[in-house]
Formats: sequence, C-alpha cells, structure tokens
Amino acid sequence: MYRLLTCITDEHIPGLLALNGLIGFATAYTLFSLMAVARRRQASWPVAPHLLARHLVVGVAAGGGMWSTHVLGMLAYDPAGLSLGFEAGSMAAAFGLGILLVCATLAIARSPRAGAPALAAVLLALGFAGLHLLGLEGTVVPGRIVWDLPLAGAAVAAGAGLSALAMTLGLGRPGLPARLAASALLTLGICGMHVLALAAATVVPDAAITVPALMVPREAAAWCVAAACALLLHLAAHSLVADARAAALEVALDRLRALTEAAFEGIAICRDGVILDVNPSFCRLVGRTADALRGGSLDGLTEPGSPPLRAACGMGEEPDSLETLLRRAEGDAVPVEVRAKPWRDGTSVLAVNSLREQREADRRLRRIAVRDLATGLPNRVAFDAALRAQITACVRSNAAFALHRIDLDRFKDINVVIGHAAADQVLATLAKRLVQGVEPGTLDRVFRLGDDEFAVIQVGTGPQRPPEAVALQIVEHLSAPVVVADRQVPVSVSVGIALWPEDGSGAEMLLRRSGLALDRAKLDGGSRHCRFDDSLVGAIEARRALQADLAEGLRADAFSVVYLPVVSFATRRVVGHEALLRWHHPILGEIPPSRFIPLAEASGAIVDLGRFVLREACRAAVTWEGAPLVCVNVSGVQLRTDEIVALVDATLAETGLPPQRLQLDVTETILIDDRHRIAQRLEALRRRGIRVALDDFGKGLSSLQLPRDIPFDAVKLDVSVIGSLLVHREQRGVVEAMIRLLHQLGRVIVAEGVETKEQWDVLQRAGCDFAQGSLFGTPRPAPLTGDVLLESLPQVTRLADHARRRQG
Repeated sequence: MYRLLTCITDEHIPGLLALNGLIGFATAYTLFSLMAVARRRQASWPVAPHLLARHLVVGVAAGGGMWSTHVLGMLAYDPAGLSLGFEAGSMAAAFGLGILLVCATLAIARSPRAGAPALAAVLLALGFAGLHLLGLEGTVVPGRIVWDLPLAGAAVAAGAGLSALAMTLGLGRPGLPARLAASALLTLGICGMHVLALAAATVVPDAAITVPALMVPREAAAWCVAAACALLLHLAAHSLVADARAAALEVALDRLRALTEAAFEGIAICRDGVILDVNPSFCRLVGRTADALRGGSLDGLTEPGSPPLRAACGMGEEPDSLETLLRRAEGDAVPVEVRAKPWRDGTSVLAVNSLREQREADRRLRRIAVRDLATGLPNRVAFDAALRAQITACVRSNAAFALHRIDLDRFKDINVVIGHAAADQVLATLAKRLVQGVEPGTLDRVFRLGDDEFAVIQVGTGPQRPPEAVALQIVEHLSAPVVVADRQVPVSVSVGIALWPEDGSGAEMLLRRSGLALDRAKLDGGSRHCRFDDSLVGAIEARRALQADLAEGLRADAFSVVYLPVVSFATRRVVGHEALLRWHHPILGEIPPSRFIPLAEASGAIVDLGRFVLREACRAAVTWEGAPLVCVNVSGVQLRTDEIVALVDATLAETGLPPQRLQLDVTETILIDDRHRIAQRLEALRRRGIRVALDDFGKGLSSLQLPRDIPFDAVKLDVSVIGSLLVHREQRGVVEAMIRLLHQLGRVIVAEGVETKEQWDVLQRAGCDFAQGSLFGTPRPAPLTGDVLLESLPQVTRLADHARRRQG
C-alpha cells in the first residue's frame, strides 16, 4: 500500500495524472455510447459498408484514446533522476492494439447473444492490460525494471474486474446514469491498472544502460497524445450528438415497429432478395416464425410458376399490385397481392395482403349471381346464358331442343293463406321435384326464372321424348299436395312449350313464345300444358286491339252499369244491389267482364272504370225506393292509390248518397302485397259509415285469418263454394262450420251464385244471411224491388238493419 501511495504522490506529476483520468473518462464514455448505438442496430440487419467505415473510425479514435491514457500516464510518471524514452515500434504496436481492441469490442457488443456484454468486457480488460504491458516494454529507462509479480497480477486483476463490471453495467442498463457510472468504473480500472503496474515496477539505475537518441522524446509523445486527445474529444462530442439522434431514431423505430406489428397486412423489409425483417402478420401469412424468415430468400416463399416476390421490388415508386401464390409452411398456397416501395440503404418494403377471403367472397358472389337462394336452382341470369349456349350448340350439331316455362297456379292465394315464408317452402319443394323429375341420362336442366316461375331446357326432342309428354309429366309430378308445417297445400302448375328452331330461332323469341303458350294454359284453367302455335300470336294481337278499344270505349260512353239483387233469407225481399259493369263493343257486341277487366287492370284503365261505376251506382241509388244498399266492386289498383278515400268522399258529396247505403266489395287477393296500408284505407272508409265486404271468400286457399284480422262488415261466399254444396255432401258441413265461425266474428254472410231452390234451402238451414245469383234473375239496368218469393216473413228491409239486430 505504501509503495502504491509513494508511486502516486512522489513519482507522478499530479496535473498530468488528473488529465489522464479525464481523458480516460472521455474515452470510456465515448466507447459506451458507440457500443450502445451498435447494439441498437443489431437485429438481423447486415452491416452496411458505411457502418463498417464508421466502426473503423470509432476504433481509431477510441483506441487512440485508450493508447493516450497509457502514454499520458507514462508522461505523468516522473521518478527522480530518470529520463524516459519511448520506442517508436512499441508505441505504434500499442496504438494498433488499441484500435483492434475497440473494433473487436464493438463487433462483439453488436451481437444479440446474451453473453455478448461479458465477452466484450473480458476482451476489453485483457486487451488494455496487453496494451499497457506492451507500452511499458516500449518505454526505455536508464536502468533495469524489476517487477513485483503479485502486485503486477493485482494490477491486471483490478483492471479486468473493474472493466468487466463497467461493461456489464454500460451494456446491460440503458440510460445516461448507467453510462456515466460505467464510464467512471472503466476509467478507474484503466487508471488503477496503470498506477498499480507502475507501482509493481522498480527501476534499478544502471550506468551501462542509456536511452538511445532515436527514442521518441517526451515532447513528441506529448504532441501525439494531444492529437489523439483532440480526435477523442471530437469523437466524444460526435458521440453525444449521435447518441441523441440514436435515441430519437430508437423512438421512431419503436413507433414504426408498433405500427407494423399492429398492421393487418404482412410487411417484409428486404434487400437484394434477402429478408431483413418481418412483422407478425407476415409470419402468420406464411406460417413461419420471424427468426426462421430473417436472412432467408424471398424466392422460396412462392409457388413454382408463380411470380416471385422480388419481382415487386423493381416496379418503381408507385407500383401496380402484383398477384402471386404464397407457399405456406403447411404446404397449402395462399393467393396474395404484393406492393413494394424502395426505402433506404438499398432496402425495399413489401406489403402483402391475403386474397383468400376476397377470392372466397368473389366465388360466393358469383354463385349468388347465378343461383337462386330460396330453391338452390340456377337463376334467370344463368338461364339466359344457358339458353344462348344451347342455341349455339344446337346450331353446330343441327339438333333441336324444347323450352318449358312453368308457372304455379294461384300462387298469390297460397301466399295469402300460409304466408310468404311457408310459400317459399312450397317453391323449394317444387324445385326439388323438378330436379328429381329430370329423366336420368338426359341433359335437361332446371331453372327458376323468378317468383313462382320455373323453366326446363329439354335437350333432345325425338319421338322417344316428345315435349308434350315431358310437359305432361311435369304437370302431374308437381300437382301433388305439398306438406308445410303439418298442413297439406294443394298446388297445380301450367306449362308453356316452345321448340327450337321451329317456334323461334333466337333466345328472346323462344322465351316470348313459350310465355304465350303458358298464358294460354293458364287462361284455359291451369293445371295443363300448351304448346305454342301461330294462333296464339293472333290471340295476342286481338288482346292488344281490344285493350285499345277499351280506352276508346271509355271516351265513347260504351260502358253501362247493371244491378244484381241481394235478397234476404229472413224476409225474402231485395235489400240491396250489386253494381256490375257491362261493355257493348260496336263490332264485337257484349264483351264479358272476365275478358275486359284483366285488360283494364293490366293497362291501368281500371281506375277510370272504377270511378265511372262508383259515380253511376251512387247517382242511381239515390233514386231507389226503400233505401237499399248499393254494392260496388273496388279493384286492387284503386285501393293502392292514395286518392281512393278522397274519391269516395267526393262521389258521395256529389250524388248526395248517405255513406251507410254504400258497400265496397274487395277481394282477398288485393291484400296480398300491401295488407297493412290497404287495411288502413278500408278502416278510414268504415269510420265514415261506409260498409266493406270481403268478396269471393272460399275461392282457392282462403283463410279465416283475413276476416278475423280485418273488421269486414260482410263476407261473400264465392260461387265455387255454393256450386259444390249439392255435389259434395261433405261440403255442406264445411260451409255450415264456416258460417258459424264467421257469425262468431260478427260478420254478415252473403252467398254468391245461388242458382237453384235447393241451394237456397241448404244455405238457409246453414244460417246464411243473404243471397244473390241467377235464382233472382239476371243483372238488369232497372233494379228489382219487392218480394222475390211468395212467402212473407218478419220484415227486415236493410242489410245494415240485419247486422245491427245480430250484433244487438
């Protein structure tokens, strides 16, 4: 200990020794700052050429700083009576060792391995010890140096220990306080090793040993130290600035890394086809870890024959997307879209988006575009394409085919009775039957054209499979009842047939003519098939001509109103009249309503006709004796307009007819499309005192739900119900039960189409309230009044009186 104290106090120049400590601290701080920057750049990035040059400059400056501490320490060493000299070769070797030492330490510190800080600490400590000892060997004194080996070993151990502790602290903990503490420890280790090593050396004067003249004098060594210190101070300042920039860059990189890791698209940074870094999304995309991808080639990530990923790197600043197939680790391929953009240092950033979900969505959309969702059949789009393709194929093969258009009879009635959801189930069942009915071994195809219409393209129309026979099979196969929710729904279909090329050479003509045949089948009563012939074209032309005549007839007053009496079962007197429209054509004579009413509804003329009937009936009813009801039929087209309530109000005001004497008859089919809105309009009319009756009840698939949900004043049983009373005895029980249920709902019952006394008797026993039909004569311009039968019963003269009596 005494030797150490005397070495410090008596054999060193204090000012130079303190300066040596400052230079050592500056060297240590610079070294730690640069090693921290090096470790921040580790990852998997290859060392760029400019980084290698920077490390070499740092090695020269920092290594020179370590060499300067040794030389300055030797310059501060001034034992009495000794003159020192420095061998140039040894000084140069020591300077080179310092440079090599710093470069190696930086390289090791840059490694991401866990033991890198400890290895760098050992290398720095041993290297500085070697530099110091090499420097001492190059120091020439006039005498012999005698070493105290234990003290020399202590010098090396102290220097190595403090250096290792400094390296562990400086590289293991980020931040300025840890770096300052590590610099102080390293300075203490360097200076301590120097002082202990000099304390372990004793110079024994020997006159025989002289300092050669060629030795580097103290002044020259001092200038070398000054130059090295200037470079060191410059590098220290630069390291402070670089450290601040590196810290800012680290924050920016952390943000960038967070953004890339949060990105949904895969991001890869590459240079020359080699992957430098990837984000988690890219790893999930290819099914590999980031460590397995870094350093690998881009070319190995795509399927053979697909565009390589590196092809996107040469597409410019604003490249178009590149689509390729990415090969996953599991062996499957993923379609991806790749975009690349040059970044810096020759690197490129690749953004990779998976197209798997988009392709799947496209496939679903394409399927939806040509497939009907309710039935699973190809839809109208697919049908149009298939029809044109079939025509092209038959032109080439000189073959023929048939087109069957199929329509469900009275589908609107089914919708009303069982609802839209159950009706869709009916359509799905019929679609399955159509597909199952396709004859095995044929190329026939089934389509849904929309709503309740289907189509079958029959490929091959030879004698073995005539189109009429196929159509008959379709009608029979589809006409069996469909069970929906434990309920049997009776169904029937009509089929229109057109042959190619006999009935049309183009798709549109074939479709139109099969539609004409379908219309004829439905007009003939449905549940049948019809093949197109030229007479159907004439029928269409006649229909169009009649439609034009209808508009002219309105202007020429060719329409008139006749009245059908409504008779009370209780009084056998006329209590009301139903207004019926008649058309006297100047050429064709009387046109039945069943023929011109559908034309008027299709053309929109029904609104003008309805307005005419309402005004004429109300004007005539004002003049009738006994104040009977007048019943006027209202079409669905009229009820769907917003003017119906205003029209009735204006007509009553114009004619002076009390609202209680007017009854509006509506059919249940009117309520199919917009039940809520039409029901609101009917209720508005009832609030004015106008009566509303449900017409044609029991036709098709009528349901008691309708008269239960909407408060009709009266329900009129359809002609088809009355006509079956005497034919089917079990029908009587059904009618009687129906009348009882309707009476329980508070509805008045009117029987339509009563033609015989037998029907009258059955209905009277069943409790029916009123009747109308040919039993009381044909419709006439002058209404029938008074008794219609001989017997006289208690008098009830008005339908409204009867309803009030039943309710009271």
